[in-house]
Amino acid sequence: MPQQVKSGGTLKEARSKSGFSLIELAVVLAIIGILASISYPSYLHQVARSTMTEGRLYLEVLAALQAQSRLENGRFLLLEDLLDKASPSSRMAKSFEVSQTLSPDFLRFRILLVPKAGKDLLGPMTLDNWGQFHSDYAW
Repeated sequence: MPQQVKSGGTLKEARSKSGFSLIELAVVLAIIGILASISYPSYLHQVARSTMTEGRLYLEVLAALQAQSRLENGRFLLLEDLLDKASPSSRMAKSFEVSQTLSPDFLRFRILLVPKAGKDLLGPMTLDNWGQFHSDYAW
C-alpha cells in the first residue's frame, strides 16, 4: 500500500515537484563565469600561438619556392609571382600582410609577415634567403 501524503497524493508525487532553487542556479552560473574568465586568456594565447606557427610554416613554404626558382631560373621571384604559386590560407590572409624585399640583382630576398591592425597578440616575422628567421614573438 503506497504511503499517503496529507495533501492526498503519493510521496513520489510530492518529490517530483521539487527542483533547483534560484540561489543554486545563481551559484552555478557564478562558478561557470569564473571558470570562463580564467580560461579565456589562455584560449586566446593558444589561438595566437597556432596562428604564429602557421605563419612561420607559410614563410618556410615561400622560401622553399624561392630556392626552387633560384635553382631553376637563376633568380628569385617577385612577390606577385610567389603568391601566385602559394597563396595564403584564409586565416593567414586575415591575420598577416605579406611583403618582400629583393636585391637589385634578384639574388637576395627577405620575406616579411606583419600582423594586420587589431592583431595585438601576434608579432612580425621575417625569413631571408639564408634561412635566418627572426621574430619578437615569445614562442
